[in-house]
Amino acid sequence: MSLTFVSVPLANGVTTVPLNNGAIGQMELALHATGASPSAGTLQVQGLNYSGSLVNIGGMSAINLATALAAGPIIGGDFGHFQSLVFTLTGVTGGSGNLTGAAIFQLVSAPDYAFAGFRAITTQGYTEANVKNGSQFETSFLSGSIAVGATIGTLFTTGAKTVIIKDRQVATTCTQAELHLYSGPTATTGAAIPIFNLTTLPGVPATTTVALNLAATITANGTEIAAPTYVIGSTGNGQTLFGTYATNGAQRVLTPNTTYLLTFKNTGSGAGIAAVYTTWYEGPPDLPRT
Repeated sequence: MSLTFVSVPLANGVTTVPLNNGAIGQMELALHATGASPSAGTLQVQGLNYSGSLVNIGGMSAINLATALAAGPIIGGDFGHFQSLVFTLTGVTGGSGNLTGAAIFQLVSAPDYAFAGFRAITTQGYTEANVKNGSQFETSFLSGSIAVGATIGTLFTTGAKTVIIKDRQVATTCTQAELHLYSGPTATTGAAIPIFNLTTLPGVPATTTVALNLAATITANGTEIAAPTYVIGSTGNGQTLFGTYATNGAQRVLTPNTTYLLTFKNTGSGAGIAAVYTTWYEGPPDLPRT
């Protein structure tokens, strides 16, 4: 284990803190203010790695100092091999003293005898971890009757966080249909579609940053950004498949503060209904590092 004490002036500027013997492993960083907290300002924490590149420490790329310090210590963490930590403060108004705390590195290795077949190593997928951390969301809706040649749309508007679509499933009684995904549409929002967090543990679920609505009117689709999905069914039978956002386990990463339009067009021989289910993650991806 490696421990480095941190003290950063609570004022605009850049402070570099060398790490003990080039710390490596899982880092946990905690900071608190020794004096009055600022009324405004942003903190970015980066690590200088041994290739000479600065990488953002997970969850600490743009911290609102006033909000974060009012809620308690500023806490972040990452895994890596760093020469130093670089703290950049901008837009600081008011405040006094320093941000102080410590960076603790815990070397993580495989358990003894793991490679001899006498110890197990447990792993889990991102979606499972997201659910436990309260950052995985879901939604679904059932349409009314969709006439032959008619199109319905849903507007998916992201907020300040990156969104990673994990799965979209579509079921329809239409004999044939197609779905298209667009960015930057011109449309008016209709009824809101409820969004749910996949965990109900007290204090764990995050609040979604996404707004999801039926499209009341669509003036312009915008720019198509994905391959169309074609649904082929039979009269009176539902047809289920993975939709535009995910095929065979692929994911789609959506940009923050952007509106997307998913359209469903009945291209079959008779009227039908459609059901759509979507689940996604909200938060910073671990790759690419910026």
